[in-house]
Amino acid sequence: MIKSLIIFALTVLSVPLHAESAQSEYILLAKDAQLVGDVRYESQPDYISWWRGIGSALSWKLNGMPPGKYTVTLLYSLEGNQANRTFSMSTESDTKKIFTLLPTGGWNAFKNKPLGALSLSPTDVTFTLTALAIPPAGYLMNLQKVILKKML
Repeated sequence: MIKSLIIFALTVLSVPLHAESAQSEYILLAKDAQLVGDVRYESQPDYISWWRGIGSALSWKLNGMPPGKYTVTLLYSLEGNQANRTFSMSTESDTKKIFTLLPTGGWNAFKNKPLGALSLSPTDVTFTLTALAIPPAGYLMNLQKVILKKML
């Protein structure tokens, strides 16, 4: 049975998970994200950019991921004086977590940001990042990928 999840009145499509390390690490790539709101995907050099709408979101289907605890890491970039950027990370069953971003040294200076642990239940089908605070005329971040690593 295929389920559709409505997010901000749009249907999220199923996207492939890119598994690494014998199924212990799952990569959510920018190109596979469902974009909702004021955000766009850039195919060259393959990242999410122009993310400037509060409430704008990125979602990925989690089809095939086993339940359990995962560490979550973003690979992102943010220009120097860009402060006061916050976003949330959520699934259907895990409590929404809120994070603040720090500059990475430039829009092309991608760095890892560990986000801590996320618990996936058997009913979780979607992983979502949502923009919560962006100063006027600013952007949330550029995002290349999200890495979910199963905790043993």
